[in-house]
Amino acid sequence: MTAAFTPETNPTPTRTIEPTETPTPTPLPEPTSTPTPEPTPVPTPNPANLADCRPEDSKEKEELYAEPAVGTRKRPLPYLESEYDGRAARNTKLSVECQRTIGDMVWYRVSDAGESFWIPQIYTSDNPVPVVPKEAVPPPVQQPPEVRPGGGNKIVLTFDDSGPFAQGILDAMAQYGAKGIFFPNGNWANANPALIERMKNEGHLVCNHTYSHANLTTLSSDGVRYEISNGAGVGSCNLLRPPYGAHNASVDAIAAGLGYQIYMWDIDTRDWARRYDSGDQEILNIVLSQARPGAVVLMHMHVDQTSEALPKMLEGLKAAGYELSW
Repeated sequence: MTAAFTPETNPTPTRTIEPTETPTPTPLPEPTSTPTPEPTPVPTPNPANLADCRPEDSKEKEELYAEPAVGTRKRPLPYLESEYDGRAARNTKLSVECQRTIGDMVWYRVSDAGESFWIPQIYTSDNPVPVVPKEAVPPPVQQPPEVRPGGGNKIVLTFDDSGPFAQGILDAMAQYGAKGIFFPNGNWANANPALIERMKNEGHLVCNHTYSHANLTTLSSDGVRYEISNGAGVGSCNLLRPPYGAHNASVDAIAAGLGYQIYMWDIDTRDWARRYDSGDQEILNIVLSQARPGAVVLMHMHVDQTSEALPKMLEGLKAAGYELSW
């Protein structure tokens, strides 16, 4: 009879696994660096050391022209930039005195306007190089800004000082039936009576901007009175616009004593201060974007960009429902 199976009588056989050592990797050999060979030195001719032409120098050409890329690197010969300074302007006609070959480069001893110098061959041409004019790129068309509706209310356009563009401003105002206020300097008004008369005849106000565009806050009381009393529009307009907008309690009191009220502005185009890169467009944008009923706009008669902007300005304001009057 077979005996019963028990763990005690039939233990599970065991096997001991001997640990094995992990082999140490063989180190890789250090990379060996191959030294970069030094570039072969290029002989550097120095025109300052070439001096004048020698009897053994040849002369194969009578004249040359400096080519357009003069003074810039055309090939990897940096010494050419350092040794020839690009003194000859584009297509300058050069009289050849002699030539000399150094290494693989021909150098010419030339003169333009009495000055002699050396120039490398790669910066010369046998004939003038045609210059192709750059095609004019038209400026981008800018859409005028949205204008706040005028609702039939007035916006007052005013023009200060003096200048050669008063005639063009008057022409544009007449074209659009606009009436404005002009503040010319008194001395300019005296010298241009026909323009002053036209302003009045076409329904504009001509008012006081002092005699000589003086800063009234820097003058004595007598000086302030003189400037105001000799300004334009005396007797026909009681508005005084102080130059630079400069006034104080003393100036205001003297002006009031002479029957004037100070008349400033709400929208300043600053056309007098700078020439805008975008031309008349910037002045147009300032006025149209800030337009509001009852606003007073400050511009100047001596600014060409203002004269150029005015027709579109008047058109835009009228289209928005403004009455162009004082």
